[in-house]
Amino acid sequence: MLAIIICTIILILIGAAIGIALGVSLNRSTGSFRWNPTGIVVLGNGTAGSGSNQLNRPFGIYIDNNDILYITDFGNNRIQRMILSTGVITTIAGNITAGK
Repeated sequence: MLAIIICTIILILIGAAIGIALGVSLNRSTGSFRWNPTGIVVLGNGTAGSGSNQLNRPFGIYIDNNDILYITDFGNNRIQRMILSTGVITTIAGNITAGK
């Protein structure tokens, strides 16, 4: 349940942005989190693109219990997965051409 609350907060931040900034620090052992007002950019650079480290109109995100970040990259018709501990990014569904 805590992950869902955090994602709701983050979704408000990204809106139509071209990057994702995580502004929440989570302590899983106590079940608490605190706001980081400066945020941490984990993916994207402010410019739309189709590279594995770029986004084009990210629409939603989800962080699972293994600290894996899933991003719906609406403008690139794909879902990206990022392992937060390593920074490895892969496309797990879709591709840049709609319908393929």
